[in-house]
Amino acid sequence: MKKLIIAAHGYLARGIKSTLEIISGSVDDVIDINAFTEECPSPEPVIRELLARYEDRDIVVLTDLHFGGVNQIFLRERKDRAFPLITGINLPVAMELLHRIGEDVEEEMLEELIGVCRGELKAAKAGPAAWNADEEEIL
Repeated sequence: MKKLIIAAHGYLARGIKSTLEIISGSVDDVIDINAFTEECPSPEPVIRELLARYEDRDIVVLTDLHFGGVNQIFLRERKDRAFPLITGINLPVAMELLHRIGEDVEEEMLEELIGVCRGELKAAKAGPAAWNADEEEIL
């Protein structure tokens, strides 16, 4: 993969890219599409133009909502293409993929990565009971 494309409604994609830059440094290989905003009011032509520049093996696309308009545009484009598409983006997935720029991306690896990063979604308990001194970690 050469480029990570993050596409979302509003400025979520820009926010994730900004956070990646703070944590990881360089985000030269991250492209953000901030759909249905003043800068990108109609994302379909922007997405088509972007996809025309890359081979399927050179990109991974992250979108925000499976049934959202942004993801639906990418799904239509995949009728004739086979680029990896992950929906329901979260920061751990984006971080993991950013660190894999330059590697080949296989479907099995993506499924494993999604499983691991899904585990990062937790409800934080409040109060003194949240601290387990025996294990020295937050539950």
